Amino acid sequence: LNSGDRWNDAEKLAKYAEQRYKFVKILGQGESIKRFKVYGGNEKYITGKIDKDLYLPVLENEMQNVKMDLYAPSVIFSPVKENEIIGNVVAYVGDNIVAKYPVSSDREVKRKNFIDTVKEMMFRF
Repeated sequence: LNSGDRWNDAEKLAKYAEQRYKFVKILGQGESIKRFKVYGGNEKYITGKIDKDLYLPVLENEMQNVKMDLYAPSVIFSPVKENEIIGNVVAYVGDNIVAKYPVSSDREVKRKNFIDTVKEMMFRF
């Protein structure tokens, strides 16, 4: 950035950020985000989870403006692999997107075969 004293300027910027911003934990590792219905699988539901702790650097006066939205399909079609990405959590500060994190499936769901389908129909009958 056309700095004459790059190292000292970088140190000043780092100290400025450290003094003004706080890291806020918004989601924890393994935390369940949402339960998803699975169609055509040997299980009816899976849970979306986050793989690591998620932190956001925010100013103190912005903490109340942090919000999260989930972008994922309402249903999942089988097969689903364990830890497969099934959606995203998007973090906002005010109206600005500041981070996007993947949501993964908590387990594997195999596709139902013909025999499983017939067994389920007989059970319901």
